[in-house]
Amino acid sequence: MRSALADIGTRRLRRLAILPLATLALLTACGGGGGGDATVSQELAKDLQSQVDQDQALYGVPAISEAVVLPNGSVWAGASGTAVTKSGREVNTDTAFAIGSVTKTFVSALVLKLAEEGKLSLDDRVDKWVPEFPRSKGSSASLRQLLSHRSGIYEFSDNPAFETAIENGRLPWTAERTLQYVKAPYFRPGKGFHYSNTNYTLLGMVIERTTDRPLSEQIRTRLLEPLGLERIRLQAGSPAFADIAHGYTALNASPAQGRFGRDVSDGTSFVPNAKKSQAAWAAGGMAADARSLAVWADALFGGQVLKRASLKKMIDLRETGEAFFDYGLGVMGAARPPWTEMVGHAGQIDGFQSEMWYLPNEDVTIVVLVNNDTFRLSRIVDDMLSVVIPQVHAASEREQ
Repeated sequence: MRSALADIGTRRLRRLAILPLATLALLTACGGGGGGDATVSQELAKDLQSQVDQDQALYGVPAISEAVVLPNGSVWAGASGTAVTKSGREVNTDTAFAIGSVTKTFVSALVLKLAEEGKLSLDDRVDKWVPEFPRSKGSSASLRQLLSHRSGIYEFSDNPAFETAIENGRLPWTAERTLQYVKAPYFRPGKGFHYSNTNYTLLGMVIERTTDRPLSEQIRTRLLEPLGLERIRLQAGSPAFADIAHGYTALNASPAQGRFGRDVSDGTSFVPNAKKSQAAWAAGGMAADARSLAVWADALFGGQVLKRASLKKMIDLRETGEAFFDYGLGVMGAARPPWTEMVGHAGQIDGFQSEMWYLPNEDVTIVVLVNNDTFRLSRIVDDMLSVVIPQVHAASEREQ
């Protein structure tokens, strides 16, 4: 997988070199709910929207929001279903969804940018930046090991007391409070792989202490504003979205709550709710619409965010022992036949699931967001790719 991904920084840069950032920003603003951008063929836009509508009905999720970036840089976005089932409010392509662990791609990119600037080193130990984090809990791990989930540091949500504290705790929730629920490490740093959100909570603290500025501000000014992206936000510390989807779960749901399950929203502008988004923070507290997230991924893997050497480090995927993915620095790598290689990230948080992938062989980016956390989202991703990829291949053959 690593050898095929090595071409990301060359082929993509050649294509994106002809697209100024202003154009990317314009593409982000194009299109409306249920429709496609002007730069995407009417045939493909129609087929994609039809597939979204079919999947929303077939799989019984409240709402789906999807976006695709094609090899020529054109962007399509579409949506189907209801953002809020009680009121019947329909979803549209501007509706924000919680994106869960896709947040990690932003935190990783920011750490790598700070390393480029010499403000920190990936080989710095945690205790250099978070000295109050006890050695007995893994503070000797390096930032690189945090990024790659090879620190061995305990996953805070594995502690049953954490969920109780979240439900009963007062806001605002802080990273320091989260670290109170971290127990002894699973293993010594570098001696294995264990996915742990605590790693990214610590990285968020490192970023704030390196820059002396809030994480939300650093993500916005260093990553999003240069790309003209206004509809991606780390919710804690950012303005609220005007249009959000509610999240739904079958967990602890009663039949009276309907076929989509329990609404996990709390009446605030946070998704899934204020407590969970603040507790997730640097590990999974961001929200976005599908189109903006697709443009982000296209720019990230296209070499518009990081220097080529940093991007190479990010996508240096290593085996994890997990059946479904390898891991680099804040990114997953997956093999999903017949599209053999994908790099990006998946996310899940109460009431929401997300997948964001770049396919290097096809030079296609895809994002799928749903406001339900009990459905196997990969089915919708596969359905969408089955529409996009044949047309991309056909277009490539016509050009040759």
